[in-house]
Formats: sequence, C-alpha cells, structure tokens
Amino acid sequence: LQNPQDGQWAKYSIEFCGGTHLSNTSEAEGFVLLKEEGIAKGVRRIVGVTKADAAAATAKADEFESRLTEASAVQGLELEGAIKKLGQELGELSISTVRKAGFNETLGKLGKAVVAWKKGQAAAKAGKVADELIAAASTTEGNKIVVRSDFGLDGKAAKSISAAVSKKVKDKAFLLVSADEDAGRFLVFAFAPKGLKDVDCKAWVAAATEGTGGKGGGKKDAAQSNISGLEKIDGVLEKAKSA
Repeated sequence: LQNPQDGQWAKYSIEFCGGTHLSNTSEAEGFVLLKEEGIAKGVRRIVGVTKADAAAATAKADEFESRLTEASAVQGLELEGAIKKLGQELGELSISTVRKAGFNETLGKLGKAVVAWKKGQAAAKAGKVADELIAAASTTEGNKIVVRSDFGLDGKAAKSISAAVSKKVKDKAFLLVSADEDAGRFLVFAFAPKGLKDVDCKAWVAAATEGTGGKGGGKKDAAQSNISGLEKIDGVLEKAKSA
C-alpha cells in the first residue's frame, strides 16, 4: 500500500471480498463449489456452499454416483434408457461442479458404448437380412425383388448386405426398405449385381420414392433414399413392385 506503483503488484490478482469471513476454516465444516461462470467480460463468479448445504450437495453427488455405477453394469436399450434419465437428472442437480463434470464424462462414455452396441446389433441384423434376400431370390421369378426388412438407417449395413447378396445372386436386382421407428424415417436401398445390365437402380429408387420428399442419390447399380414419415412406406413398396 505504501508503494502502489510497484510493478510486482501486476503479478497478483487483487479481488474485493464481501464475505463470508471466518476466523478459522474449520467453521465452514465443508465447502462445495457449485459453479463457476462468466457474468461479464473479464468478470468471473464462483458459487459455493458450506456447512449443512455442503453436506447435502455431497450426499446428492454420492447418491447419483451410486446410481451411475449401477447403470454401468447394464447394456443395450436398458443402458440407453438409464443414460437418458440420469442425464436429465444431472442437469438439475446442485452438486460439486467438478464431480458433475466427471459424471457427464462417464455418461458420454456410456453413450458411446450404446452406439457401439447398436452397430453390433445392426450388423447381426444385416446378416439375417442378406440371408432373407438370398432365400427370396431362389423362389421369385423375374429380375426384381422388393423386400421390407428393418435394420435401421445405416448405409454401411445396407452396403454390406448388398455385397453379401451379390456374391450369391447374379441375376436379380433388389430394392430393400428398412425403417427406424424411433427416428420416424426409413431407408430405400436398391442394388444389382454387376452382370445385370437391364435394371437401373437409380431410376428404380426415384420411381418408388416419387413425391415422398426423400433425399439420396446413387448410380445405375446402387442407389438409396432416406425418407421421413413411416406412413409412406406402403406406397413406396407398391410403386417399387410396379416399377
């Protein structure tokens, strides 16, 4: 204070404190930092609690952590539901901002596990769909087959189905419709083996999806369209069969 112009003071952050003041930190009993936020340019604010409020915040965090651990032991759709519920609850909890960040990170990892599980399920389903198409080819006349078999909207899964079927079936083209009921959308995917020259898959998909507002593209030997509105599926199947 005797030398306010001394350059050494630039090394320190000088803050005005309006309280709370303690004669000893033991009087606080406990401290939990609830949040740290910006309230104006260059101005930060932290919010914390002590005593009974700190103990309550810690207890809430402990209880949430226990439930998060339980959720980590399940998988698939059960885990997906738990993540959604816990995520909503975490947003409302007044707990340590540090622990909350950790919980969010764990939920993110669990979410990735659900995505991986879904991809695995889709791959298994894709294998079954390929078998279904190969079986249909052996009992269907003509060079076009239209089938609905739901495996989601995964374009990679559709391509793997195409590759598997094309190895076994050389004289027929396929138009496959797959719906995702949760998303309210469906995929239309047509493909033909390289040796089949008289079927234009791009034109086939365009004719089947006309007027649906579908988005997609492709070439003569493979094309697809992604469409919103499951009520349009029957019309697409009808058009595909008559195209």
